[in-house]
Amino acid sequence: MSSASKKLIQAAGGAAGAGGAATYVDDVFSTYLYHGNGSAETIRNGILLGDGAENNTTLQITGDGSISDDSPFGYSLTSSSSMTTSTSVKKFGSGSMHFPYNATLPTVSASTDSAPQGTEDFTIEGWIYHSAANGSFRTIYASGYPIQLYVNSNNIIAYCSSSTTSPSYFVNGIGGPSNSLQDNTWTHFAFVRNGNNFTVYVNGNAGTGTTSSSAVAAASRSILGGFSTTLYGICTSSGENAYIDDFRITRGRAVYTSNFTPPTAALDLDTAVTGEGGMVWIKNRSSGGSYTNHAIVDSERVNSSTYHKSIYPNLTEAEYDPGSSVSSAVATSFNSDGFSLGNNSNVNFGNGDYVSWTFRKQPGFFDVVTYTGNGTNQTISHNLGSVPGMMIVKRTDSSTNGFWIVYHRSTSGSPQNDYMILNSTQSLNQWTDWNQTAPTSTEFSVGSAYTNTSSATYVAYLFAHDAQDFGEDSDEAIIKCGSYTGNGSSNGPTIDLGFEPQWLLIKSTNTTDSWLILDTMRGISTGGNDSYLYPNLSNAEVTTADRVDVTPTGFKVTSSSGQVNDNTYNYIYMAIRRPHKPASEFAATDMFSPIVGTSSSDWIFDAGFPVDLHFYSKTSNNRFVFDRLRENEYLMFNSDAAGSAYTCDFDYMNYCDVSGSSNNGWTMYNFKRTPGFFDMVTYAGTGSSGLAVNHNLGVTPELVIIKNRTYSPSDWPTLTTAVDGSWDFQLINSTGAFVDGTWFTASASDFTLNVATSRNVNYSGNNYISYLFATAPGISKVGTYTGTGANGLDIDCGFTNGARFVLIKRTDSTGDWYLFDSARGIVAGNDPYFLLNSTSYSDSTDYIEPLSSGFQLNNGGNGSVNISGANYLFFAIA
Repeated sequence: MSSASKKLIQAAGGAAGAGGAATYVDDVFSTYLYHGNGSAETIRNGILLGDGAENNTTLQITGDGSISDDSPFGYSLTSSSSMTTSTSVKKFGSGSMHFPYNATLPTVSASTDSAPQGTEDFTIEGWIYHSAANGSFRTIYASGYPIQLYVNSNNIIAYCSSSTTSPSYFVNGIGGPSNSLQDNTWTHFAFVRNGNNFTVYVNGNAGTGTTSSSAVAAASRSILGGFSTTLYGICTSSGENAYIDDFRITRGRAVYTSNFTPPTAALDLDTAVTGEGGMVWIKNRSSGGSYTNHAIVDSERVNSSTYHKSIYPNLTEAEYDPGSSVSSAVATSFNSDGFSLGNNSNVNFGNGDYVSWTFRKQPGFFDVVTYTGNGTNQTISHNLGSVPGMMIVKRTDSSTNGFWIVYHRSTSGSPQNDYMILNSTQSLNQWTDWNQTAPTSTEFSVGSAYTNTSSATYVAYLFAHDAQDFGEDSDEAIIKCGSYTGNGSSNGPTIDLGFEPQWLLIKSTNTTDSWLILDTMRGISTGGNDSYLYPNLSNAEVTTADRVDVTPTGFKVTSSSGQVNDNTYNYIYMAIRRPHKPASEFAATDMFSPIVGTSSSDWIFDAGFPVDLHFYSKTSNNRFVFDRLRENEYLMFNSDAAGSAYTCDFDYMNYCDVSGSSNNGWTMYNFKRTPGFFDMVTYAGTGSSGLAVNHNLGVTPELVIIKNRTYSPSDWPTLTTAVDGSWDFQLINSTGAFVDGTWFTASASDFTLNVATSRNVNYSGNNYISYLFATAPGISKVGTYTGTGANGLDIDCGFTNGARFVLIKRTDSTGDWYLFDSARGIVAGNDPYFLLNSTSYSDSTDYIEPLSSGFQLNNGGNGSVNISGANYLFFAIA
């Protein structure tokens, strides 16, 4: 199997930083959580590790001229002898694929690598013209049992199986709208997986879909015109003809997520992208013992089968070469949006929970090089483009002297004389591992048996320090390697990084405590227990102790444990910045998702992105609020109560899991922290006027919500500049009019509380959470309007597809906080709403209408959202 044939792609994995474009930490680093399935699995984390296609196309056949794959992969196609092309019946271009009835089935076969599999999103689409649209089970496309797409009774129907060899269907014959396919008419079809949602669209209109979290089995074929080359053809009776034009398979992306207008021209051909290479580090979180070693693969150590050789950070063993065995491989390919797992039990044991950390090669961030020792001393060139802050070297051909040798710039005043060992608890030592020579921006030196044995092979991982080459203006650092001195107190040191970290590696240089890895995806809970792993051990993840809190500008040590804070001892760290790609780089659906639950067996709402804040309610229930910083603590918008403990795990990739057995009927609002759109920050009150609180919104907030987590009763001060240009406030758990808020000021980097001893915002010893929102053009809008008392008041938010979330509050007098959303319905007719300030709701009023540029309001009468002459604040999300 060729290397190219294993590349699976996603638009998010495009060539970040190429052509002078800005590069963000989002482009070069990922923490990705996944659940093992014991079979091949693709991790799509958006990191451009390997070659692929910019927009995820794995198969594209236009039917123009010869039948060929026009995707960047250019797979070889095999057409049966009865397969033809037609220049007279075509949708676009100069021709189409013609599948006439024939005893020898007319089919087109492609590589199985083109077929979707696993739990990835996908889209299979094209145009069909059939002379017998009312027939039964005429095969359009099949990957064997795993995916089947048929013409059936004037419709398009689809099946998915979790078995390659049997019809274990979890998608069982869903279709488009009834009678949507007619004889001898060009009809567009699309079969889409979007998260756990499966939908068939015919001419852009969705049929009744289904939901499932099951994995599509690996393909046994990828074929048009038949279930196989001999079974269930697209034409089954004499005289039938079928034509397919502009056929495309997209893996890793749901092209359509709601009703759409079918393409009016041939689909653009996709563009090939070249991978940057890098390293992936994986660990089983859920258990220790057998098959739970840390595992590392990289782009420089690939065997003749193009599978990646693996090494294990907690062991001294030589690298493992899986040969051509998928069952032994840690990774079978690096892709343009992540990597593909093999079935190695350390990284893909059924039902195991795993974390993967991906480091892409990028000047100023990370590099990986291999070299052969010469037995004396030598310099090794690298492409980090800056002086390394940390280096890890491992011998790969033998376990002899196979320790993981670490250089760190902050071990002492002469770090070139020092070494530490990643697979050991050993404290700082001195030796000639680095030939007592400081590294430079182009090379490093090696000189001992641990880093330079004659003829031995080595891999070196290099991490930058404070290279300010990233962000919108290419002036921000995304990685720092430094140190701090412990004080032995639970009120430990505060480390100023200049950014909020998402990933930390910490080790004492003085003691024999273990190394620690912490990250915010698995959980660094403010004031609560953290989740951390030991790189030097195969142990399961520890979740029973507090070690650090993250801050908007660094992290604070919150434990007296010797692992992080022995008095007077030196601790080294490596810190990686949290995602900072701005809202303008995303679609609104990548940052906000309203979902109505339909499950009677779980409490999972798949948002399609990492969730940082979610609040939810159901009819007359409370308005519960959880977030990633606080994790297992809830607040209620409609209550002045302090935070209370309740299980809400944010350590999932695209959702958070609230303790509960059924989400049926509950509506959840999911937000992702994104500069320019939404940020959140915790802080401690001082009781002194002038308390400045840093944030990472990147722009001056226009709507700020604050809550005391510690004291009850305490309200929800909500501040905005939208009313009159200066700061005004009201309580989100109240109906009062907005009043002057001169005690509050804000900038693009912080906000200041010019008030002392206020329980609501700044009482000494009390802990607070604040949520900050801004107008992101085309995505969100904080604004005001004046009611007309008449139907048809248009509120232009600058959107193109209408609002999915609308929060409204009267500002000049009393009035409730009305919340409308598209998941429950912003439609022509009655629209459900919640009141955030109480448990009241309604599903029988028609206050709001859809509008492509925002939303439209009707005459709601007394106490509603459009009283003549009344002034209102709104926050809307596209």
